[in-house]
Amino acid sequence: MRSWMLLVTLAAAACGDKDEGPVGTSDEEVDADTDSDTDADTDADSDTDTDSDTDADPVVTKVTVGAYHSCALYNDGSATCWGDDSQGQVSLDDGDWVDLSAGGDHTCAVASDGALSCWGDDTHGQATPPSGSYALVGTGEVHSCALDSAGAATCWGDDTFGEASPTTGTYASLALGRFHSCGLTTTGEARCWGKNSAGQSNAPGGTYTHIATGYEHTCVIDGDFFGTCFGENLEGETELTEDARYAWLAGGESLTCGVLTAGTIFCYGANDADQVSGKPEGDTWQSIDCGTAHCCALDAAGEVTCWGDDSRGQATVP
Repeated sequence: MRSWMLLVTLAAAACGDKDEGPVGTSDEEVDADTDSDTDADTDADSDTDTDSDTDADPVVTKVTVGAYHSCALYNDGSATCWGDDSQGQVSLDDGDWVDLSAGGDHTCAVASDGALSCWGDDTHGQATPPSGSYALVGTGEVHSCALDSAGAATCWGDDTFGEASPTTGTYASLALGRFHSCGLTTTGEARCWGKNSAGQSNAPGGTYTHIATGYEHTCVIDGDFFGTCFGENLEGETELTEDARYAWLAGGESLTCGVLTAGTIFCYGANDADQVSGKPEGDTWQSIDCGTAHCCALDAAGEVTCWGDDSRGQATVP
């Protein structure tokens, strides 16, 4: 998700790691006649400098949002989640993770060896992943999907509307909605499957660089950074500004937020928990994800900011 729309891409967007601090070095020898006491002092100083802690703090590279919980993936392979843990969706195992996705009341991750793990609600089998090796994972409300290294999609969990029955193709990214799923092929074609009650699975023709899903709507960005949304439009969530340029889009429940190419955040749709009016200011935002009524965004420094509904601590970043 969620985005409920979670976007996942095989070409993972890299968030720049912080440079490690300089390692201390000994003073340069300037006099061959320097006595041994001075040399000893210099060596001691060198040892002290070298032993100093130069490890940089881990940086968040991805933020992902479920119905009432949020998670962050770090550049050292660790992950943390916060918010509702009624189903164990926040209580992740330790691991070396390369991808992470927060769904309705479950969370899934890909380990560095390609193995999938999921936690939380498993009522429909959405937290029981298949064996095998995968590169990316995405989660919807009660279903999940993953891509292997060849771009083949595999889904599991609820399939009432066909949301867990992907169309054949070679995919570069996935985006899962409430009861529908979408992906971009390696050639930029948008494909969707599952529930289509509001046209949320009627993907337009053309080629695209980004795809995102809300509960019952879908959005895409083309190569010129123009955005298009389709599907349910109860609160104006599909009414993007025609002449705006979009770098990232995300959907929630009757909500669309995203990042413009200028680095600023915009939101359209439901505002019952200030998920539209509470968006942060600034122009260094890189990505965003939304749940039922809250969103979290990642800036260029790897800092996460959340806003909107915080009834279960889902918008309080640890």
